[in-house]
Amino acid sequence: MQRRYVSLLGACVGLAGLLCAPSTALAQAVTPPLEQFGVLAGAGVTAVGAATVTGDVGSCPTGAGAQPPGMIVAAPFVYRASGADAVSCAAQATASALNAALVALGPGAALNPQLNLNAPVPPGVYSVPASADIATTTTFTLNGAGTYVFIIPVSITQNTLSNVSLIGGADPCDVFWSVGAAATLSGNSFPGTVIAGTGVTLNGAVNTVTVNGRVVSLTASVTMPGGFAKTIGGCSAAAAPALPDVAMWGLMGILLAGGVFVLTRH
Repeated sequence: MQRRYVSLLGACVGLAGLLCAPSTALAQAVTPPLEQFGVLAGAGVTAVGAATVTGDVGSCPTGAGAQPPGMIVAAPFVYRASGADAVSCAAQATASALNAALVALGPGAALNPQLNLNAPVPPGVYSVPASADIATTTTFTLNGAGTYVFIIPVSITQNTLSNVSLIGGADPCDVFWSVGAAATLSGNSFPGTVIAGTGVTLNGAVNTVTVNGRVVSLTASVTMPGGFAKTIGGCSAAAAPALPDVAMWGLMGILLAGGVFVLTRH
């Protein structure tokens, strides 16, 4: 019988540990609270037409402003309108630190600024001399599981109907783009976390635009013009809700009562 009571106490301990343990961090360079964002700006967020974001949307120090009418933020993520939002500001600090760490990995292997390579590139650190430009209908392919870091000192432009594709086990959550100035993404698909020193534009004027990851502007706005749909997300983790005090005390009571019960059975 004593073994049965000890097992019961062990189950109580396991339940408490399961409920009280923090959420598992993403196995990548993006850490809380940045990991819960799909769109993070420094000076507001605007969108024309349909836009769907899987991840929090926020801006700091300037607020994101009112949620655009056509924007959907997938639950359980939220739209953070205020510039005083502490989570958005903490995420901006994390993004700045991550960007500095990415730049410190460079310069890495040199790439053609047009990224019009005939062969896929494997995981690694890459850079271009100044700006990168992915031409219309071009496909830039990443091949293989591992981390990809692209260091672009000035700007990147992904033109309409172009793609950045993943094959061979490449994961969009392991792809990082450090852009010194503006990022303009107008192609069909673009994977990874984009951190731009100035503005980020997802221009759906000609085709739907999909970023399988997240976009961050450190100092300027994130804008989504054009009538075609814009989709951002796929690498954001919902923040674990804090356990209410009453529930915590209840669990402690269960553990204490279980322990007393086992001791009295000796």
